[in-house]
This record gives sequence, structure tokens and C-alpha cells, in this order.
Amino acid sequence: MGRSNYQGYNCFSIYHAFAWNGRTSDTPKPGCLVIFKHSHIGRVTGIRNGRIYTNEGNTSALYGDSSGGTVKSKDYAVSDSNIQGYCLIDYGTSYQGNIDAVFGDSMGTAIRRFQKAQGLDADGIIGKETWSRLLK
Repeated sequence: MGRSNYQGYNCFSIYHAFAWNGRTSDTPKPGCLVIFKHSHIGRVTGIRNGRIYTNEGNTSALYGDSSGGTVKSKDYAVSDSNIQGYCLIDYGTSYQGNIDAVFGDSMGTAIRRFQKAQGLDADGIIGKETWSRLLK
């Protein structure tokens, strides 16, 4: 991926795209995205005892490393006032693997299969058109 084909999104544009498609909620579900009011995003990995558990990237700045190269597991109260809402992802029933927040071979294969089924260029890159189809 280079500058010519990079497609970036901020947390709020992601949230609004999901909202526009009726795919947001105030209630967390495993696998959904959690959007924070301070322009941060995570993925809900579990919900227990009134807390959500997440995987989040770009968290290393807390330790003096501004490269954002760390992914951390964190937890928050479900009622945390810093949570804007949740983006609900329909993973479907065809994926049988673990949801682990890693873009590995299985994820690439699943994206290419989805793109092919949608009549898109099956390049494995989640660009603007693939995002649009994923959110429908």
C-alpha cells in the first residue's frame, strides 16, 4: 500500500457511516467497534460484570513512544461517559475462525472472497468501495 491507494478514516467518520446504515447501538456486543468521544476506537472482545473488554491500537503514546505501534487489551465500565457508541459489525456465519484483530491470511482470504462476491476487484484491500459494501 502506498500513498496513491491509501484510504484513511477517522473514528467519527466510521461511526457516522455505521449510523447512516442503522448499524450503531448504545449497547455493546462482542466483536463490535467502540468509538470514544476523544477520537479513539477499539474492538469489543468481551462483556462481563458491567465492563467491556477491548483491543485497541495506537496506545503506546502513554509510555512515551509516539509511534502508536502498540496494541493493548483494556477494559472500561459499560457506562463510561467517554464512550460515544458502538458500531455493530455483521460477521455473518461463514467465518469459523477466532476473531483476533489481526489482519492475517484468513482475514485477507475472507476480504477477497467478499470482494469477488460483490463484483469488486478482489485485491484484499479494504478501500472506499469495499467499506461501502461491508456497511450495507
